[in-house]
Amino acid sequence: MSARRVAHLIETDVLGGAERMLVHLAGALPTQGWTSVAFLPRGHDGWLTRALEAVGVSVEHYHLPRPFSPAFARELARTLQRHQITVAHSHEFTMAFYGAWAARQAGIPHVFTMHGGRYYANRLRRRLALRARVTSGSPGRASRRFRTASLPSHRHALRCAKSSGSPLAPS
Repeated sequence: MSARRVAHLIETDVLGGAERMLVHLAGALPTQGWTSVAFLPRGHDGWLTRALEAVGVSVEHYHLPRPFSPAFARELARTLQRHQITVAHSHEFTMAFYGAWAARQAGIPHVFTMHGGRYYANRLRRRLALRARVTSGSPGRASRRFRTASLPSHRHALRCAKSSGSPLAPS
């Protein structure tokens, strides 16, 4: 069986709900045969780095030089390939955008999770960027998000992470 390696991409390194969920998910994946590598920004609080390292997850830090950076997407794709990542999982809008871009360049699947409120729907460019695969913590929340972003129902993949099953396998 080939190695199953997931990249967790997130734009913060502080204590928060999405960050706690990421620690829980990445810490549980080894029991399902997955190895995790987290990609976090440099120069933040460091809470997430410490929490992930405490559960045995490798951390790679990045620097996003400006809001729109093709060079960053290329470098992220090379880094995904260097780590032999087999699937990328992004958390929140910025890394969903760059994760999708880099995963496409790296030739690997990509999913993303939008945590919390629906801030991403406030701008047309964000709604357009969401016309891809979306994962959500609950079917009801996912349904609201798909409607908010005007996503056609046949274009999304809904995965509900359950403690008794594989978070990266269909429920």
